[in-house]
Amino acid sequence: MILKKKTIAVIKTHNQHSPDAGHWIFDDLNNKWIENSSLVDESKSFYTLRREVSNSNYKFHVDSFPRQGNTTLRSILLQVFPDLLMPDPMVHVTTVTLDAIKNNDVVISTVRDPHEALASFISRAVYSDEIYKNIFILKNKIPKLVINNSIKFYNRYTNFIIDNNKNIQIIEFETILQMYRDFLNFRESENIILKKISQKYNLKFTTDKRPRYNSVKYTSTVDKKIRSYLINDKFYLKKIKKSYKLYLQILKLIEENEKLLST
Repeated sequence: MILKKKTIAVIKTHNQHSPDAGHWIFDDLNNKWIENSSLVDESKSFYTLRREVSNSNYKFHVDSFPRQGNTTLRSILLQVFPDLLMPDPMVHVTTVTLDAIKNNDVVISTVRDPHEALASFISRAVYSDEIYKNIFILKNKIPKLVINNSIKFYNRYTNFIIDNNKNIQIIEFETILQMYRDFLNFRESENIILKKISQKYNLKFTTDKRPRYNSVKYTSTVDKKIRSYLINDKFYLKKIKKSYKLYLQILKLIEENEKLLST
């Protein structure tokens, strides 16, 4: 069984001046913010949702903006393909994904409706920070900093996928949910996406028929109160317009590019 433990991208008060809600460190030498790619090595000791040893000729890399089904996808891939090689932790850092592209890895990124992805991400950001949590509970307010930095992070990551789409296989969130249902019912070999992966990368499906309900779990992480707050917040609605323009570009790429793993 592959255990689930992941690094979480969360806005913290001590890095409120960073470019967005992603993982950043300040480069004193060059006087600028850079993405924290060192998280890969720092996470290897406790991030178990990966596989370092395999006979496969292909190395997989799955990552994108958080809250888009990345963890569920990684879990399913690792369980249905016992020989699938995926050595690196998921850290939601674009420079790490760019390195994977340069290394000719099989790079897969997930995409989700911006409001759903951001409502989930902001829910996690608010409830994992005592200051933001108290502000929301006591004043029914989410600071503009949290909203703005979250949307900027989504937009930056989505732009990255668009710019590198020739080297990234994009899978929609809804497709992952169908994959999850097929996985639970032992129908993975009938799933279109998993079947394509199996054929293209010479990966055999597992023969393990043990119950799966506890091995990969999917539950919604969107807080209903926060979703309702956001959909009625003028600042959020103004800022998310760009996110939807980028999302529509992604959907068009999925439809047009025959190389993408999509139906």
